[in-house]
Amino acid sequence: MSTRSTSVVSSASNAATSIMDTITTTTTVITQSVDAVGALASTAHRYARDLDQDHADRSKVHRATYRAKMIEKMSFEIAQRRENIAKQLNSNPQLLDEFNSVKSELASLFTEDQPKG
Repeated sequence: MSTRSTSVVSSASNAATSIMDTITTTTTVITQSVDAVGALASTAHRYARDLDQDHADRSKVHRATYRAKMIEKMSFEIAQRRENIAKQLNSNPQLLDEFNSVKSELASLFTEDQPKG
């Protein structure tokens, strides 16, 4: 074989090796990219599952305590309001009379809403 033929064969062999190296590198990059996307999707799935479980837990506690908290809160607010009204009315007889008059007027607005029996 001549030197020129050997050189051509060697060049072709080098080109083929270079192409194979490029294909191998490209395949490796693609595989790593797919693996990274898979890992990201898996992490996102776990995060979403955790958020869903956290929400379910909060809902259970909310359901278990909502009515008791609402009753306590409203009872306290009504008790405070009644105490404030009583203090003001006890210290001012004129205000007490006016309060009772207005309260009766307002209550009478709803007497027709009562079922007749």
